Amino acid sequence: MFGRSSIGIECRSKKPSFYVSLCLMMLVSTSSVRAQHHAPLGHDEKIRLGWTQWHHWNDDTVPKAGTDLLDGLANVGVNLFADWKPSEKMGRHARKLGMRYYSVGATANLRGVGKEHGVRLAVDRYGMTCPEQFEKFKAEGGDITAGWNRYGEHHPAYIPCPLEPLPWQQTFFDGALKGAQEGWLDGVAFDAEAYGAYWFDQYGDMLCYCDHCFALYQAEQNLAEDIPRQQRFGWLEERRQVEDYLTLLRSHQIDMIRQLVEPIRQVYPGFGFALYPDFEMKNVRDDWRLQGLAFGMHTTEAPFLVIDATPYWEDHTRPFWEQRHHAYRQAGFQHVLGSWDAMMNLYPYMDVGAEQANYEFAMHSDGFWRWGERVFHPNDWRMFASVNQRLRQMEARLGDYLLRGEYVDHFVTVAEETGSPWLERAIVANTFRHGDRYLIKLDNGNQDWPIELRVRIPRAEGSAIWRLVDPIYNMTWAQADGTQTWTTEDLDRGLTVAMRGRSELFLLLEPVPDDAADLDRGCVIRSFEVTVHPPRPVATEPLPEPSGALTDQHVLFTRTYNGPYPGTTSGGGHLTNLSLLDTSDGKVNVLFAFPGYVREPMISADRTRVAVAGWNNGRSQIYVIQAIGGQARNISNNGFRDRTPVFSPDGTRIAFVSDRDGDWDIYTMSLDGTDVRQLTDMPGTERSPAWSPNGQSIAFIANRDGDFDVFATAADGSGTRRLAARDGNEYEPLWSPDGTYIACTVQRRWNRCIQVVRADGTDPYYIGLGSMTQLWSIRWSPDGRYLAGAFSHHSNAGVVIIDREEKVIVGREDWNGERLTKLVNLDPVKTLGGDWYHTGAGTPRHVVRLFSGVSFAPDGNRLVFCSNQTGSFQLYTISTDRGSPEPLANTETAWPAEVQWAGNARP
Repeated sequence: MFGRSSIGIECRSKKPSFYVSLCLMMLVSTSSVRAQHHAPLGHDEKIRLGWTQWHHWNDDTVPKAGTDLLDGLANVGVNLFADWKPSEKMGRHARKLGMRYYSVGATANLRGVGKEHGVRLAVDRYGMTCPEQFEKFKAEGGDITAGWNRYGEHHPAYIPCPLEPLPWQQTFFDGALKGAQEGWLDGVAFDAEAYGAYWFDQYGDMLCYCDHCFALYQAEQNLAEDIPRQQRFGWLEERRQVEDYLTLLRSHQIDMIRQLVEPIRQVYPGFGFALYPDFEMKNVRDDWRLQGLAFGMHTTEAPFLVIDATPYWEDHTRPFWEQRHHAYRQAGFQHVLGSWDAMMNLYPYMDVGAEQANYEFAMHSDGFWRWGERVFHPNDWRMFASVNQRLRQMEARLGDYLLRGEYVDHFVTVAEETGSPWLERAIVANTFRHGDRYLIKLDNGNQDWPIELRVRIPRAEGSAIWRLVDPIYNMTWAQADGTQTWTTEDLDRGLTVAMRGRSELFLLLEPVPDDAADLDRGCVIRSFEVTVHPPRPVATEPLPEPSGALTDQHVLFTRTYNGPYPGTTSGGGHLTNLSLLDTSDGKVNVLFAFPGYVREPMISADRTRVAVAGWNNGRSQIYVIQAIGGQARNISNNGFRDRTPVFSPDGTRIAFVSDRDGDWDIYTMSLDGTDVRQLTDMPGTERSPAWSPNGQSIAFIANRDGDFDVFATAADGSGTRRLAARDGNEYEPLWSPDGTYIACTVQRRWNRCIQVVRADGTDPYYIGLGSMTQLWSIRWSPDGRYLAGAFSHHSNAGVVIIDREEKVIVGREDWNGERLTKLVNLDPVKTLGGDWYHTGAGTPRHVVRLFSGVSFAPDGNRLVFCSNQTGSFQLYTISTDRGSPEPLANTETAWPAEVQWAGNARP
């Protein structure tokens, strides 16, 4: 019926297709009540969703929120109004103003019908209904009146089986049908938060294992075995069939929802549905019920709308566009980012103010939403109006691309040319096609630092000659020599652009007809290419032989200076020394000096050599250096960007990343730079190679399907496979010391935590889910029991250590971080205290401290890391049994350092 989509959703029902039924119904003469809106929501303009509990305003001190509220919202651009207490009067007035009018309903209200009619109740993975869990919790002394209740507020929550249609029918769809028939309701927005039963009414594998649901699986699998409900989840888990079981339930839920929605769509084919909060598209185990609702309510004429809550708890260092917009787009859904008034006007969650945040939300999704729990004051209205004005300007100029264009994956390859490891994290490039033209949107999400980008366009097809235009300012981008046209070879080499902090840039690529007249547009800007940077160090010949090995006492770290170039008396050139700290006596020696950025240092397993990537002149080259002595050789010695060198365990080869073929791909080569072999040739970007301890495999990340997933390949490039596919970017793949597991960081809604998976891709699980919006620089302990890393959140930052066995269980999430140890946990630098964000301007900012370079000592009892916790950056060490961090003398650096303790070098 539904078929198998690109994300693996399959509907196994034998019933006629809802789409076919809908088409037949539309051919039949009916008394359909059609709205004035013809194009799907978001086709002609970005979605501006205003929703809140407006009825909270109706008290003795605040005027009643009525049609005057709608008048004001229309004047500031809101085009979708979601009402917690919908009324015909408000709906008809919203339509007169050109708004869509939705009702809002909490799925928690399903419980009332469940209790009243005695419908089949849901059974969790422990074999219990919610009332049974409530009584057990109460008998064990639990506080049934506490906030964020587990199984009910004072009384048990009667949560129905997800495949029970009656609660849905009576709670939502009967009223929606009536509003559609009467011509004043355009849609329903569901709030799926588990109010009052947060430990039971989760979205994933907690539910449902009732007799009805399990019988569906038994029938499909031809199983006659009688399994008590307390044992069903364990029985499925033991056989690794939980995902198959939940996939089946999802297909039945899709069928159920489509049948319930069908009468509404017969009356009003464009009737819309929305859901809060967001959910993962690739993760059936955690989000099968939300996926089922979305696909059950989605049609091409009325795409399902996901109201994304991930920006609720943001982080100053994380680009908030690390969301799953691409996955929603592939499914055909619409998706809006947004947040609530306290986030915008009270808490310093972001580097920018409310206006900039909402503008960026809209430009990186299908629109923005704003939730409020207080009366709007002038700053709120001003924010809406300002965002609307900016979006109108973009829609007028670029609407064919941003709203109606085809999204093109992997069209450009981008490199941050200065080579700073902290700048490229905030770079995003997206491409939209309309006809034979391509709009490239570049973003620098870093508030403080400008960047230089080399933008390569290796896949331009359809014309031999092109031109690049800035469509906002009507300028022509010329090559460095002034040539205003670009061949496909020129585009493959690319152009260099400069961007200020927190900015966007548009490049419109359009074909040039053969008979085109003079192309001089009167305003030309050339590709930013200069050759006055200092030269790279001269390579030694041949490859230097080892002259000694590092000891357990040595710590290798990058040390960057904002100092003058050699031969000048002033200036701000970046210089990097690769330095060695001997922890036994505190002495620091320079191993390798470079006029630019040295990054990604790696020590060979025998500790005799170090490999680094050196960036300057817009290029990156790989150097192999004596660990003792410091003689170096440029083993890349080319005009490309080679980076991220990693020694094989036997020390004979180096895996690395290069853009030499237009994309970022994984290669290997011998230690002297010969015998180069390309291991990957996927569209898009591959990076972060990591050798397995036995040297037979290499793990890496690739954004083949839009976001980064972890892959593994044999050392010769054969047998490439994706491990655990997830929505959201996965970073830093890292083999356990025994080669059994691969860990990485992964975005799970608004938290970044650690995912651990077996080397063959089976049995993935999370650890460390807590108040950590960002998590990086992860390392295994030498015995493989713990993982440590640097973390940050809007309200704190530091260093964390987590037991590998502290698995996160759905419904039992460690939101408070009780099962992880924050060895260092520091508040941000607060310029002013109190409610100083109330204007929505976001200034002066709270500045979150930065941590980097986490590395275990060889005995696993201490960590070393870099931090600016006392002002300037320097190295610290701390015991894994807690204690206070101790600064290491003579290790000051201008930028966050990358660090490796020699006795525990990562493969």
